[in-house]
Amino acid sequence: MRSALAGSSSARVGRLERNTMERISDRLKTARLAAGLTQQAVADAIGVYVTRYSQWERGVEPKADSLLKLASLFGVPLESLIPTRED
Repeated sequence: MRSALAGSSSARVGRLERNTMERISDRLKTARLAAGLTQQAVADAIGVYVTRYSQWERGVEPKADSLLKLASLFGVPLESLIPTRED
């Protein structure tokens, strides 16, 4: 019985992590569109391939240094790209 509960708990954590990543990806896309930039322009500006940036908008987690570059490029605080539990 205990292992079933543990599995259920880790499934909830997985869903929470996925939901958080979906929100980061949504925030990246929203910020990019608000800045009037294409995915290619963003990728070029921060020095990554457009396929990598596209993955971030589809839910792959960007590294912290990339998030800092993105926030600077979009002219937004880093915190606006990272959801908190209150969001």
